[in-house]
Amino acid sequence: MTSRSPVASVRFLILFSAVTKSLFPLITDEILLIRAFGAAAFVLLHVILCIGPLCRLNKKFLPCSTIAATQA
Repeated sequence: MTSRSPVASVRFLILFSAVTKSLFPLITDEILLIRAFGAAAFVLLHVILCIGPLCRLNKKFLPCSTIAATQA
């Protein structure tokens, strides 16, 4: 995993919070956090579950440790 993934997750949470707060100004901060983390978990789960089928189509989607093991 690269060091960019935590940054992307934080950016997603900030963007989601900003958009939700602008669309629903009366929402409480607790509900906003629940929705933001739930949406982030949903998106990350789908990204992770897409890696398996993508690896079968193209080898560049393999995790780095798998690539190193197959080249040795």
